Amino acid sequence: MAEDRPQKSQTLVRGLDVIDAVAQGATSLADIARATGMTYSTTHRFAAVLAERGYLRAPRGREYELGPKLIELGFQAYGEMDIVRIAHPYLTALAEEGGATVHLGMRSGAEVVYLDKIQGNRPVEINSRIGGRRPLTRTGIGMALLLDSEAGELDEVIAGNGGMAAPAAFRARMEEYREGGYALDLGDDSPAIRCVAAPVRDPLGRIAAAISLSSALTYMPEERIRELIPVVKAAAERISRAIGYAAR
Repeated sequence: MAEDRPQKSQTLVRGLDVIDAVAQGATSLADIARATGMTYSTTHRFAAVLAERGYLRAPRGREYELGPKLIELGFQAYGEMDIVRIAHPYLTALAEEGGATVHLGMRSGAEVVYLDKIQGNRPVEINSRIGGRRPLTRTGIGMALLLDSEAGELDEVIAGNGGMAAPAAFRARMEEYREGGYALDLGDDSPAIRCVAAPVRDPLGRIAAAISLSSALTYMPEERIRELIPVVKAAAERISRAIGYAAR
């Protein structure tokens, strides 16, 4: 409990405990008091100060929620994060586990930009490079970046990628990927290459980047691809959590 903490840090810890309690769903002073172990009057005092400073707000009287100052600080912290640096050890682990080449990419218009690449341990040449770009609709990592896209936005991307022979089939495929939380490159960019990809989400749950595991068809037949889907999704989830995403 907060009241058992060392005296020199007690005030700070109590304030943080109140913020944590609200973040976890406590809204009333009584709920916050129960969650923190503080008395009602002490809880009221801390909540009032935090609301005054913008860390909490009470739009419905004494029902509290997180305040704009926390949102401001959250965006500042997220903006200062180096996603390549944070993701790199997870990408390296994925390359070792999957035995294939791993990419990290972000969306730039109708294209994916590769931010990092970890070469696999097999003699397979993947035609990509850090800083390189490929159409979103032609790569697994690009399709993973589109998983949250509405129909209208998807149409714009298809048009921006020069159109395609079977857009209806592509939309149906994207719907399947959206439901599964992954995307596959089944020879879309290169007939001999297969890829499993998954999105990386930011603290607000938005897709901020995506990762992929790629190798030659010889090493990634359909059965192997299905085995790798949960592996790649788990790696993407770990990176998402490392940059502040917390699944509800």
